[in-house]
Amino acid sequence: NWVAETERKREDEARAERKRRLEENYRSIAPARYLDESLETYKPTEENRKSFEWLLKYCQTVEKGENTKNLLYLNGKSGTGKTHLALGVLKRLGGFFITSLEMCIIYDSCRDFRASMTRIEWLERLVGNRLLIIDEVGKGLERIEREILPYIVNVFYNDQKKILIMTGNETAENFRGIIGESGADRFCESGVMLPLCGDSYRKGKLSQK
Repeated sequence: NWVAETERKREDEARAERKRRLEENYRSIAPARYLDESLETYKPTEENRKSFEWLLKYCQTVEKGENTKNLLYLNGKSGTGKTHLALGVLKRLGGFFITSLEMCIIYDSCRDFRASMTRIEWLERLVGNRLLIIDEVGKGLERIEREILPYIVNVFYNDQKKILIMTGNETAENFRGIIGESGADRFCESGVMLPLCGDSYRKGKLSQK
């Protein structure tokens, strides 16, 4: 009937608008080389298929508001697709992406009296996101990572509606050291470490002329 048709039209328009906003957000944040990538373009190896399928199901549970874990660590060697997958989640769910090194450099620059924002304001900007991706944890400025990551983990731990995704190639022990004892304790309760195995897909591409 007319009422049902009108409702379906509104739902279709809402979905189209959400898709447009997500795409706009993604293109404003993602590194240029990943602009055309998504979860659908990721080609998992057999050894990484389980982690990939888990992540797909996780996105579905988030969309339904049924996720029970909100701290993720994608762990593996360089070139196994950690950033690709993390950005694929961002493209689907929306959020903010930054490398750990950039995060640390901006935080450090906030110490300058001429800075446009304070360190607290920068941290508030980061944790204010519904979904935050910190790429390449362990490759930032070590002193600063160990200073601010425990705080960030704690904020997301205390709000299950928010999601923190970290990527890196640190061992579980080193990762624990970076996020601190309190952060690791919270991660054990609300986090999932998702392994990506194998060698870099870039292996063998370096050539000399």
